Amino acid sequence: MVSNAHIVSWLLVLVIIQLEAWPCDDKSTPYNDDGNGDMALLNRHRLRCFSKGMVRFQLDLKISEIKYEYFCCRLPKKTTEFTFKTGFTNDGNGHVANLDKQTVNCGNKAVITGFNLQRNMQGNRVRYNVICRKFVNVSYLKCYNTATTWQSDQYGDVHALAKHNVKCESGFFINKFSLQRNALYQIRYQYRCCKP
Repeated sequence: MVSNAHIVSWLLVLVIIQLEAWPCDDKSTPYNDDGNGDMALLNRHRLRCFSKGMVRFQLDLKISEIKYEYFCCRLPKKTTEFTFKTGFTNDGNGHVANLDKQTVNCGNKAVITGFNLQRNMQGNRVRYNVICRKFVNVSYLKCYNTATTWQSDQYGDVHALAKHNVKCESGFFINKFSLQRNALYQIRYQYRCCKP
C-alpha cells in the first residue's frame, strides 16, 4: 500500500518537473522609490531573463514606488550571449521624455534578454546596459515593427511609462526599443519583435 507521504512526494516531483519544463516566466523587479517621478531612478531596476528572451515589459506603480513587470520565454534555437552599453545622454533633470535619446538594439540576429538604466557619476546623464542573445547558425530573423499608443508624458513624470505595455506576439521576442516623443507632449515606445 502506498502511503500519503509517498503520494505527496511524487506530486511534488511532478510539479517541479512541470515548472522546469515551463517555457515562460512572469517576472518583476522589486518595488523601489519613484524619486518623485525622476526617470533616472529607473537605474534601480535590473530586468534579467538570463537564457530566455524578453517578450514583454511594462512599468508598474504603487504609491511613491515603481517596479518593472516583464515576461521571459525560452528561445527556440541555440544562442550565445553578448552585452553592450548605449552612449551616455543628458537626462534632462529626470524628464522621462529624455529617454528618446536612447535606443536599445540587439542587431540583426539577436534578441534582448536583459537591460537596466545606468546613471553617470555626476548624476546628470543616463545610458542602458543591455544583454542580448544571438542566434547561432541563423541567417536572418523574421521581424515586425510596432509601437504603443501616444500618451501624455505627464510633465516628464516617470509614471507616464506605466501606460506603455511593450509586448510581442506569441513566438516573437523584443529585439529593439526606443522611446519617442512628439510636439504634443506625448510619448510612446517604438519597438521591434523578432523570431528565428
